[in-house]
Amino acid sequence: MRFFYLASIALGLSFTGLAHAGSSQYLDHYSCGKSAIEVGMDVDQIMHVCGENWQPSNVVKSVRPALKVGKDGERLQDNFEKWMFKTMSKGSTHVLLKNGKVIRIFTTQ
Repeated sequence: MRFFYLASIALGLSFTGLAHAGSSQYLDHYSCGKSAIEVGMDVDQIMHVCGENWQPSNVVKSVRPALKVGKDGERLQDNFEKWMFKTMSKGSTHVLLKNGKVIRIFTTQ
């Protein structure tokens, strides 16, 4: 009985550690230079605000079928990009774009 009690406590503590390790926080903007990337901006606006030579640490691109169907029943697709910026103190910040527009900005620890 005592073993079961101690095992359940250890299991509970391991789950709380996992929940903390994978924490994230949503942001309204991400600083770049003297300005910031904001939700709703497109790639051209970001390059204008942040500068032509400014780039993220990593870019991941993917294409997925869109939820909408186009004219004449054609199947549309959504183009996603995830830009990642690594910082030493705050983990990493991700900027998620859908069809060239920022839809979400979040940090991970």
